This record gives sequence, C-alpha cells and structure tokens, in this order.
Amino acid sequence: MSDRTSDSSGNSTGHNTPVSFSETSSEVSPPGFPAAASASSSVPSSAQWPLPATVFVGRDEALGAFRQLLQAEASEGVPLVAFHGPAGIGKSTLLHALYDGLQNVSPPVPYAWFNARNIVNHPQAYREVLMSWRITLQENFALRFPRFDLCFALLLAQEGSGPINGDNSLDDSAKSADDSPFFAWLPSLRPTYELCQFLLEAPGQAGQIMREIHAAGKEGSAISASYWMQNGDDGQALINSLCCRVLSNQSSVIPELIGYFVADLKDSLWSRDSYAARAVLFFDSLEALWPGESPLLPELNLYVEWWLRELAALCMASGILLVIGTRKALLWSETDADWDGARIEQYALSELSPRESQEFLARCGIGPAHPEAPSSLQRAIMRSCSSLPSGGFLNQWTNRQVGDSLPLWLALCADIILNFRRNGKG
Repeated sequence: MSDRTSDSSGNSTGHNTPVSFSETSSEVSPPGFPAAASASSSVPSSAQWPLPATVFVGRDEALGAFRQLLQAEASEGVPLVAFHGPAGIGKSTLLHALYDGLQNVSPPVPYAWFNARNIVNHPQAYREVLMSWRITLQENFALRFPRFDLCFALLLAQEGSGPINGDNSLDDSAKSADDSPFFAWLPSLRPTYELCQFLLEAPGQAGQIMREIHAAGKEGSAISASYWMQNGDDGQALINSLCCRVLSNQSSVIPELIGYFVADLKDSLWSRDSYAARAVLFFDSLEALWPGESPLLPELNLYVEWWLRELAALCMASGILLVIGTRKALLWSETDADWDGARIEQYALSELSPRESQEFLARCGIGPAHPEAPSSLQRAIMRSCSSLPSGGFLNQWTNRQVGDSLPLWLALCADIILNFRRNGKG
C-alpha cells in the first residue's frame, strides 16, 4: 500500500476547459471551472463571480496520478484509490474534478458517483449505492444489469411478500406490492419484481418458468430471462438455487448481488483498447458509513465496510477503478488478511499553499492572481484561514506549513465577501 501527500507546491494548472485525461493530452488541467485570472486580467464583474464551492486549484499530483491510471496498460491492472484528509480539505471537490474530467477521456470510459451522506438505510447501504450506480450507468452509457436486477428484485420480493406457507407458497394476506422507493428510482424494476414474487411461490420450478418466459419473449422480463437462460440447464439450475437461498438465508445472497453488479458491468463495458481501466466508480464520504462517523473504532468500521471491501476486490479484478474519498486512510491491508499485499494507492490531501490560496481567491474575483503580490484583503483572508497554531489538530492529517489554508474556510470567507458585494455592501 502506498500513501502519498498531494502536491501543494502552488503550481496551479487552471483553465477554462475540463480536465483532459486522454492519451494526447500534454498536461492535466482542472475541470471546467472559471479560468485563473492572469496578472493583466481584470477582476470579474459581479455577473461573472463564480460560486466559491466550484473553484478548483492545485492538486496536481492527484490529477496526474489519476490520468496515469486511466492510461495504464491492461497488464498493469487497476488499484483501489483513496484520497483522505480532514473535513474541509477538498476531497469532494477533487473527486468532482476527476469525475467531470472523464467526459473528455479517449477512449471513453463509463463512470458513476455516489456520496455516502445520501444513504437513508445504513444497514442496507450497499443496495442504495449499487442501485444508484446502476441507474446512472444505464441512463448515461446504456449499460445493462440483468442478473443484478433479478437478484435485487428477488430480495425485495422476499421482504415484501410476508409469511411463507409450509409448502413454500406465499400467504394470501401478504401478496400486496412492495412500496419500495427503488421502484420510483427505477420504474422498470417493478415488472421484474412481480416476476420474482411469482418465482418465489415455486422456487423449485423457477428456472423452468424463466425458460418459458425466455421462449415466449415476454416484454419486461425477457432481457433478464435471456441472460440467465443463455447457459441452458446450468442457468435454470442457478435460478432454482438462487430462489431457494433467498427464501432460506437472505443474507447469504448479498455477496452474490454485489458480484452480479460487477459481472454485469464488466460484461456490458466496451473495449478500451489495451487500457486497464474500463470504468470508474466514485464513492465519496466513506466516513458516513461509520457509527457516529468516528474514525476511532477501526474494528467496528471494518465490519460496516465489509460489502465495500467485497465490491472493491471484484472491481480490481474486473478492470473497474474504484475511487474513495474518506477522512481517514484505509486500514484494510492492516486489519483484513484478505487485503494483505493488495494494491491500494492512497493520497493524503494537504491544505492549499499561499500561492494556491491567492489563486483561489483571484478566481472568485477577490484580489489579484499570482505573480502580483496579494492584496491586503487576500492576506487577511489567508491569515484567518490558517490561524491554527503549529501542532494543532490538523497536523495529525497533513504536514502543515505556515500560511497554508483550509479550502473550506477559504470558500466560506469568499462566499461572505461575494454576498456583501452582490448586496451592494462592499
């Protein structure tokens, strides 16, 4: 496992164009955020003032490393990538920069995003994450997930079906449709769900039912059935076994659900010539999974992250680059024997240097850009955003230099000033 500190030298590379990670690109430039003000450029007018939260500077090492991963040869494989640092250090902003830059990649690569702070049901977080990615990948890249959809629908059907009679049929009082929010997210899931309710009534004949659906070419479930039936009798037996296991031990099917997601994604992806990375999945705010968001309980955190480790291992084996944003460095290789020696590339994000901080403020329309000397207002803001004494809390995370600024604090200060200007008060 490697752990690096993101470059904070001040060599910002901001341009109007998005990040270019293509093979022909000669440099890595931050994504389509406002251009850096030059020494001769004027301060933006009030109509041009950007939202500080969208301004991106620095992070040259992280951008360069990501570009190299996208261009790595297939023989090199893909690692698990994690960017870590305290709240406000710019992890989400960086991941958004990487995400936005993928629109220019050549050959193209499918990608999807999820922020763990959006999770509603934490015990079943894996469902929300996988379904969100699945929907994004189908809507934006026309990828299909037939095996995942069927397995997902089987789990929903079992939970929404209620009591099971002694002969494995559903109790008549419990045959109402489930009101799962997943149907609102993915309306096409409902026909598969209704099919799965029927399959669970006769799990031993589920494979034969799917074979007949495949032969009849019925809409809605035909695609899912065709994928399962392409293996003939083996596919039929797999469906029978899956239905029986869903009924008897639902938790044993969860790793299969994760496996089907990765397998469907892998099978749907187009070739990227000889490149290792065939898709990119972003998972931001890992700490939102932790009980109380505490990094002080590594054993407990390891337990709630089990499904993410399962997913990560399958992604690495399938050429799918998983990029994680987290407050603490991943300890998987130290605490999980299965990850001992695994290729994990971690980057510790540092605060912005004085030059980067000035560049940030200049792009917000506050003061001049380098190489001009900082204005008095810029100096005041930078002092207030780097006021922690040496040896303060942030030193646990970064090799902090005098004058370095936390990006979140810079953005807050810039936002206050811009709001005063918009209201004609400054």
